[in-house]
Amino acid sequence: ESSFDYRPITTSFFAIEYTIFGQNPFISHLINIILYFLCVWIMFCVLHKLFEDYKFNFIFSFLVAFIFLIHPIHTEVVANIKCRDELLAFLLPMMSLWFSLRFYEKPTYQTALLIIIFLVLGIFSKRTAIIFMAIIPLCLVFYRQIKLKHILYFVVFAFLIKTCDFTIKTLFLTDDSTR
Repeated sequence: ESSFDYRPITTSFFAIEYTIFGQNPFISHLINIILYFLCVWIMFCVLHKLFEDYKFNFIFSFLVAFIFLIHPIHTEVVANIKCRDELLAFLLPMMSLWFSLRFYEKPTYQTALLIIIFLVLGIFSKRTAIIFMAIIPLCLVFYRQIKLKHILYFVVFAFLIKTCDFTIKTLFLTDDSTR
């Protein structure tokens, strides 16, 4: 029985990297470092946007992002090439959260589409990104005082994403093809 999930984004990322650069560990590590810095940057941007009404939001956002940057627990994720799925599973849904905060200020179809795309890409990078289906509405409820009835749309959409994910895995994939 296979213990691997369906991760087409991560696998495609490695395939594209191999096609362009070949088997070059330096490039792989460099890409992980770049992805990690993008994670830190998007975390700073999301926190700055989330706490924009507070007096010390820049300092708070900077300190949290800096602690995230230097914390030694992230060493394995950045140094281990195989852990790129973790980086993508954090980066992509955080971008979805960023666009959700922008959508709250100025709703457009393009922003809604970007929310959907980044959330789905994150889930297809690693299944643990599915937690953002709860984090995004909670951030909107607690930090933007959005009404709970408006969150219902997001919950219905999240259910549809999970249903599609489950359908793809059960109908179209066998145990041998999930990796």
